[in-house]
Amino acid sequence: MIIYLVPFLLKVNKLKKFLIALILISFHSFPLFARNTISLKSMKQLISNKEYIKARDKLENNKDKYKNNSEYYFLLGRVYQELKLNHRAFKAYTKSIFLDKNNFKSFLNRGMVKGALGDFDGAFEDLNKANKLQPNKPEYFLNLGIVFASLNKPLNSIESFLKAINLDNNYHNAYNNLGITYYHQNNIDLACETWQIPADKGVETSKQWIEDYCNEGNK
Repeated sequence: MIIYLVPFLLKVNKLKKFLIALILISFHSFPLFARNTISLKSMKQLISNKEYIKARDKLENNKDKYKNNSEYYFLLGRVYQELKLNHRAFKAYTKSIFLDKNNFKSFLNRGMVKGALGDFDGAFEDLNKANKLQPNKPEYFLNLGIVFASLNKPLNSIESFLKAINLDNNYHNAYNNLGITYYHQNNIDLACETWQIPADKGVETSKQWIEDYCNEGNK
């Protein structure tokens, strides 16, 4: 029995050593893998924190992992758009739409990029496609108002911002843009009253505009 048992024990010991080696390799590999990959949720958080360059670098380094993911290209487009890289943003949003033709957010944001590039017909086309996918969203009316403002159509712009606010009375971006439109119409008092609404809810941008443009010496 001993003659057969010793080779068996040797094999067991070798197997244990092999398994330990695999565990050690795996243990050291996992942190390296984590450093080189991302989750889209973490990218959304970086964008929310306005860490656009960091988000861009991480997204670009993981293109192969998410090459068939519409949400990935939407986030990449968001980062490019925030960094004023409009041509890159346009390509990213277009890829996102190619992968998912029902991506409301990509149509909405590509419309804004088209407007920034001077293609206002294309901007309205994309915004209308977004509205067909998810009708009467406040984001649609906000972006529509911004495009009208770019075309120097303040009445249309004001109407759109008010529709956004009617749908969501906590939509701070709509209040801020509405105030800007009033301000450029030389209706300073109404602009300040409009900014005061989000300012009272703690929106720092609104507070700053009131300080800069609504004090008696600045009117």
